[in-house]
Amino acid sequence: MSETIIITVISSSISVISTLLGAFVTQAFNIRNENLKEKKARQKENLEIKRENLYSIYKKLIQVISLFPRQTPLDVLRYMEYSPNYYSENFDIINNILDIQIEDYKKRLSNPKLDYKLEAEYEIEIHNREYYKKEIIYIRDSYFKAKNEYEKFIRNEKIDFELYAGDEVKNKLVIFEVLVHNAFVAGRHLENENGDTNQLDKVRWQLINSIRNDLGIQ
Repeated sequence: MSETIIITVISSSISVISTLLGAFVTQAFNIRNENLKEKKARQKENLEIKRENLYSIYKKLIQVISLFPRQTPLDVLRYMEYSPNYYSENFDIINNILDIQIEDYKKRLSNPKLDYKLEAEYEIEIHNREYYKKEIIYIRDSYFKAKNEYEKFIRNEKIDFELYAGDEVKNKLVIFEVLVHNAFVAGRHLENENGDTNQLDKVRWQLINSIRNDLGIQ
């Protein structure tokens, strides 16, 4: 009799414990699911806040970096024999040297004893230099416009950019800044010798792609 009672009590206890344990596990599982839902909701909310804060900033940044010319005077003058050396944003000095060379060729053309072969050669040299000058003026104007707009962007957006921008975007922007400095201040080529690869285009695209990733745009 007593054994039966003991067994019954034990069975009841096990049943109660099992029920309580099941309820506890279910509750823990539900709490975990709720926490995950809340975490995802917070992440989504944070992403939306980040997108709102960054969208206009990134839009301005893309507009500004797109203004920088994809060539330097060195790229334009690559195939010119004994071309002037470009560095330190000295666009006008390069064009002044080209003007001097043009005037020299014009003086040579004024020689009445000049043969047709040299005359044609000098005319080509003048034509080429006039073309180089136009290209360099375009690059100069585009570069200084882009530079001014970028400096304005840094003044107006630096705090929000540093606060919200992703690390990848910041790193790519530093690479872009270094490339622009090396090209237009230190005086280096942006194009390879064949002209089929452009460093600025490549880095600019990498920066834009990092912006897309940071905004969660696929």
